Amino acid sequence: MNLLLLLLLLLSLAAAPASAADLLASVVTVVSVDDQGEPRRQGLGVAVGPDGVVLTSAAILAHSRGGLIKTGGGAMHFLSRVVRWDSLQDLAQVQAEGVGLPPVSVARLLALNPPEKVRVALRQGKALVLQEAQVTTVYPLSPRLVILHLAPAALAAEPGAPLFNAKGELVGMLHVLAGQGAPVEGLKFYLGLDPSLIAPPRKTPAPEEPRLEEILKYPPAGYHAAFWDGVGASLEKKWQLAEERFSLVLQYARDLPEAWYGRGVARYHRQDFVGAARDLKEAARLSPRYGLAFLWLGRAWQGLGKEKEARQAYGEAVTLTPELAEAWFQLGLMAYQAGNLGEAALYLEKMKGKPPQDRERWWYLGNIYRALRRQEDALEAYRKATEADPRYVAAYLEGGRLLLDLGRAPEAVTWLEKGVGLAPSLATLRYYLALAHLNTWNRARAWEEYFALQKLDPTLAASLAPLLEQSR
Repeated sequence: MNLLLLLLLLLSLAAAPASAADLLASVVTVVSVDDQGEPRRQGLGVAVGPDGVVLTSAAILAHSRGGLIKTGGGAMHFLSRVVRWDSLQDLAQVQAEGVGLPPVSVARLLALNPPEKVRVALRQGKALVLQEAQVTTVYPLSPRLVILHLAPAALAAEPGAPLFNAKGELVGMLHVLAGQGAPVEGLKFYLGLDPSLIAPPRKTPAPEEPRLEEILKYPPAGYHAAFWDGVGASLEKKWQLAEERFSLVLQYARDLPEAWYGRGVARYHRQDFVGAARDLKEAARLSPRYGLAFLWLGRAWQGLGKEKEARQAYGEAVTLTPELAEAWFQLGLMAYQAGNLGEAALYLEKMKGKPPQDRERWWYLGNIYRALRRQEDALEAYRKATEADPRYVAAYLEGGRLLLDLGRAPEAVTWLEKGVGLAPSLATLRYYLALAHLNTWNRARAWEEYFALQKLDPTLAASLAPLLEQSR
C-alpha cells in the first residue's frame, strides 16, 4: 500500500506544471553586437538543451558581428556556435560556452485551442516575469507555419519572447518576420513551435558547418522578409500587394510551398481563379500534406465551375487536416445542393468547434433532418443555429414552422416572435406567426399580423384571410 502511495505521489509530481520561477530560470536576454563590439539589438531566448543551447529570434542576431546571452543572474556568455538557422521561421538555435541553464520542456505537438491560456515571458524594468495571456486565434498558414493571436494584443513582448502552455511546455515564440535591418522592425507574430526544428547539437562542429561570424553577418535566404511582407498584406486583405510580394519571393525560391499558397490565395481574392488553381496545385505538389492548399484549391475550382475537381480537392483537405471545418462544410453544401441529404448530413456532422459557417451548418442540418423525418433532431439543429447567431432569422422561421407542424403552437409563437422582432418586414415570418396565434386561439394577435402582412405582401395576406374568417 505504501509503495502504491509513493508511486502515485511521484506521478503527481511528474505531472505538476513548471512554476514561474522554474521557467524564468531558463529565459535569457540575447544581445547582438556590431563590429566594434557595441550592443546592436536585443531580445529574449530560452534554453532548450544542455551545454548552453538557446532558442531565439534570428532577427536579433542577423547582420551582426556576434552575440552574447545574459542570464537572469547577470552572467554574460558570448555565443560560440549556431546550431541551426531558419530565416523563414525567424529561428536561431545558438550555443554559448559555460552556461548551465536548465532546459525547458518542449511540447511534442502544437495543440492550442482558443481560448486556451498561455504565459509569455516579458521584461518589467530589469526583471523578467511571466504574464498570462489567452490564445484567441490559431491560424495555420501551412503545416509548419502556425500564427498565434493572443489577447491582450498589446503585450510589451520582445522578439524571442517564449510562450508556455499551462503545463509549462514551450509552444511558441514572438518573431520579427520582416524588415531585417537595424533596429529590429517589421511584422511581429507569435508562431507555434515545431519541435522537429530543435536539433541536438553535434559534440564537434561538422566540417561544412559555417562559422558563427559568417552566418550572422550573411544570414541565408534574405527573401524571407518579402515572404512575411506578403503574409502581412494578406492579413490586411491587400491582395494586389500580397500577390506582388509572393511573386517576388518565387523569383528566388520556387520550391517554397507557402509562397505558392500565398499567391494562390491572393489571386483567388482577385478573381483570377485560373492563376489561383495553378499556384495552389503547385503548393500541394511541393507539400503533399498541405491541407489548406487543397481547401483553397477547392474554392478556386468552384470559381471555375469545376464541381468534380472541387469535391476532390475538399476531400483531400479533410483527409489531411480533419479539423478544416470549411472543407467539411463545402462538401456538405455540395451534397445538399445535389439532393444527397444523407451524405450531406455526414459531412456537416463532422465539423468541429465553432467555425464561421457554424450557424449555416446547423440550419442545413435542420433542413436535412426535417426532410429525413428526424423532427426532434431538426428542432435541436435550428436551436443550435440560433445559439451560434442569436440574430439568425432563417433559423427562427424554420424552427417556428417545424413547431407548428408538430402541433406545438405556443412554442412556435415564441420562435416566430423572435424572428419578427429581428426582421419585422419579412412577410413569411408574419404569415406563420399569424397561423401560430390562430392555433393558440389568440385571434386578436392573428388579425394584427394579417393587417401588417397586407402592407408587406397583399397576395400572401389574401391567402391567410380565409383561415381567419373560418376562425370567427
